[in-house]
Amino acid sequence: MSHELRTPLNAIIGVTEMLLEDARDLKRADEIEPLLRFLGEYTVNQAYLRDRTFAEWVAHNQLVTAQLAGEWPSIGRQKGEAEMPLGAAADGGREWRWVMQVTQTPEEDLRRLDIDVYPASAPEDADPSASLSGFIGKPK
Repeated sequence: MSHELRTPLNAIIGVTEMLLEDARDLKRADEIEPLLRFLGEYTVNQAYLRDRTFAEWVAHNQLVTAQLAGEWPSIGRQKGEAEMPLGAAADGGREWRWVMQVTQTPEEDLRRLDIDVYPASAPEDADPSASLSGFIGKPK
């Protein structure tokens, strides 16, 4: 997650934890449940943003890899898997699957690449965690 998002969110959770501690010290049970619910929602939201960020990185990596290959991609569908962050699967990293659809554009020397990225464990009919479109010009 980017620094711009992480820092304010960490401040929010810090203040919430202080309020939770105060509610416990003052034995105000009616204030504890909403704070615990907020902390749970925060955790879910942070995990969602982290996963979306990693999925977008996977999509960008696939697009750049295709662009740097120097090859004219075949029209059709390609599939693959990736790990992001790299080398961290054992430490909570994620495994992803990607699908790249290559189509011809009206410009004969230009092809469009549409990349969808899913968690590896997602069902086949799931919505993608990230989608990216890009173009490749025909090598000369």
